[in-house]
Amino acid sequence: MSMIFRSIGALSRTLAQAMAPSAVLILALVIYTGFVVPIGDMHPWFRWFNYLDPVAYAFEALMINEFDGREFPCTTFVPTGIGYEAVTLDQKSCNTVGAVAGQDFVSGTAYINESFQYYRSHLWRNYGILVAMTIGFCFIYLTFAEYITGARSKGEVLLFPRSKVPAFSKKSDEEADGNDRPTAEDALAEKVITAGDVPPSIQKQTAIFHWEGVHYDIKVKGGTRTLLEDCDGWVQPGTLTALYASDIFKPSSVADFTV
Repeated sequence: MSMIFRSIGALSRTLAQAMAPSAVLILALVIYTGFVVPIGDMHPWFRWFNYLDPVAYAFEALMINEFDGREFPCTTFVPTGIGYEAVTLDQKSCNTVGAVAGQDFVSGTAYINESFQYYRSHLWRNYGILVAMTIGFCFIYLTFAEYITGARSKGEVLLFPRSKVPAFSKKSDEEADGNDRPTAEDALAEKVITAGDVPPSIQKQTAIFHWEGVHYDIKVKGGTRTLLEDCDGWVQPGTLTALYASDIFKPSSVADFTV
């Protein structure tokens, strides 16, 4: 079963293409197992599907393993009722398929033979068929997976749902108001952020970043070389601080010590 649906998945390029045939196939596999519709009652045109159904072979093997060689006592006999109390066992029979007149039990072997056409000789045959089907569908699955590629990805788009807007956002939801177009009042209500203002989504920083006695070496051919030695400095919030290096060193190497 697993290899069948793996093969369908490998053959399909999208999930929707795989779900449609899988739904129909699982329904057919269950109906033509041999229990819902016994083999003797199957339409000749659809009998071939039972031959290709791995569930049918597994179910027959399980039924043979459970019923073959067992005897089940009868609870109801025919005839029965008023006027038949004095009928002996030789004159009545169990009302179950496979019963024999004069016996107060039903053979499990006779029951599966007559009800489902399952026979003891099919047990190991079905096991071999299941192993062959597993190997065959595994080969089909590997072939499809090797030569059939899935649908190419068109890229991902990062979305910001309106329901996930942070609580500190001051902007009103235009769709909730029922008006998709901004009005003049909305435009005047928006605050223009200047160089000295801080957006509400960013917490204002007042602490000064300071370092002292920083020593930084880099590995060069033949050893190490010192770039910074006992370096002190500080950065004030709201200001721009630049790192400068000579031409013999890369500025990115100088900036590594701040990480």
